[in-house]
Amino acid sequence: METSYVFPTTHMVAPKDNVVACGECHTRDDGHLANLTSGIYMPGRDHNKWVNTLGWIVVLGSLVGVAFHGLGRLFSSSTRNGGKEA
Repeated sequence: METSYVFPTTHMVAPKDNVVACGECHTRDDGHLANLTSGIYMPGRDHNKWVNTLGWIVVLGSLVGVAFHGLGRLFSSSTRNGGKEA
């Protein structure tokens, strides 16, 4: 059995003459998709405390990890080269 996955690259708005601002759909009240209740989470429309908190933890954790990694490389390269930059 063959399966396929379709990811719309047009954000499901086509043609370009019909494009609307993000807030037209991604808003809680009076948006085009405000009544869509098929069990999906849409940023800007839905507010879930745990999803939002987890998202911020991931973003901030990634930034801290990148900073520590960069500092580690900076300090390890200066100690390997006897204090001289490569």
